[in-house]
Amino acid sequence: MTRRGRVKPDAGDEEVTGTPAIPVARRAAWMTAAATITLWALVITGAVGGVAGWVVRPNGAGAAPAVVRSATGPAGWAQAFVAAFLTAGEGQEERLRMFFPAVPSLAGVTAGARAAGQVTVLRAGEVAAGYWTVTVAVDELARGVDGGLVPDGVACYRVSLVARGDAAAGGTGQQGDPVGYSATRMPDRVACPPALDDAPALAYASAVDPDDPVGDVVRRFLAALLTGAGDVRRYTSPTATIRPINPVPYTGVETVEMRRETVPGLDVARPAEGQRLAVLATVRVASATAIQLLSYPLRLVARADRWEVAALPGAPPLDDDALPAVPAASPPAVSPSPLPSLPPSPSPSPSPAAVTGAGAGEEPRPYPSITVQESPYVTRPF
Repeated sequence: MTRRGRVKPDAGDEEVTGTPAIPVARRAAWMTAAATITLWALVITGAVGGVAGWVVRPNGAGAAPAVVRSATGPAGWAQAFVAAFLTAGEGQEERLRMFFPAVPSLAGVTAGARAAGQVTVLRAGEVAAGYWTVTVAVDELARGVDGGLVPDGVACYRVSLVARGDAAAGGTGQQGDPVGYSATRMPDRVACPPALDDAPALAYASAVDPDDPVGDVVRRFLAALLTGAGDVRRYTSPTATIRPINPVPYTGVETVEMRRETVPGLDVARPAEGQRLAVLATVRVASATAIQLLSYPLRLVARADRWEVAALPGAPPLDDDALPAVPAASPPAVSPSPLPSLPPSPSPSPSPAAVTGAGAGEEPRPYPSITVQESPYVTRPF
């Protein structure tokens, strides 16, 4: 006889009934919800961080500008030092003390035997921050047998000096700081840069007939420019910015030679509209007291079947192979150690003789001063 009642399920039926699987499903749901919340938290955090970074990002307005020390002051000081140095002699140490406080004795040095004509800065560079070395070229004058000063060629000298104060004057200080200079030794004479073995070739391979349309307009233009014979604007293009020289410097001009660049298919008599041409004119000019030789590079342009002068370029075009290859730029060297401090010294006001380079008993004579700035050559200006 069979007993009635609930039949106890087998152990394997637990999975079928699903009763023990309910906690598992709840655990999976909780994990999915937690992962979703975490993901959104990360997204919101990233967004907030991005907005905060955009709001507080540096715009560079408050950054301190890079300090750029100017070589103008050290270069000019070196020029004046060399000019005074050339004329100073025995018993005149005080004339150099304003440039070099520790000037040695000048016993036995001849005073006034030499003087500086034109003084030109060839190079000015920093050895360390505020410590400069300057090389100058001097058109020297020597005392002749009659006691007068005569030209004696070009000599080059090198000066080392410390600049203190405003960086705009070559020092290491802030804007407006007091400026001072001090040489660290007497000048030394060095070799001047040599001239190039061969002059760079210009891009003027063809001769110009003075009577053809190109030669004619060049002759008339230079006569108007240099002697006032006619209006310069008559021979220039509407866009040219060439101004006449006023007052006119010469009384006559004569063509010595004219050359132009070679342009394939160029018709000089009937040029194409807008055709450009580079010309070099060498002329002899006369004034009331002298005759000189000048050389003018010109740019011509064709308009309405006639040639007009468009510009007077400062550098005439060179042949394609006239310039050497430019090496890659190297990073600037950094000085490993600062300069020692210099002892303070008085800086008396310069006497006229100390600056002009005049000898004892002579009238002070000013000397011209030119700072050379290199400009890149333009191979083809058109």
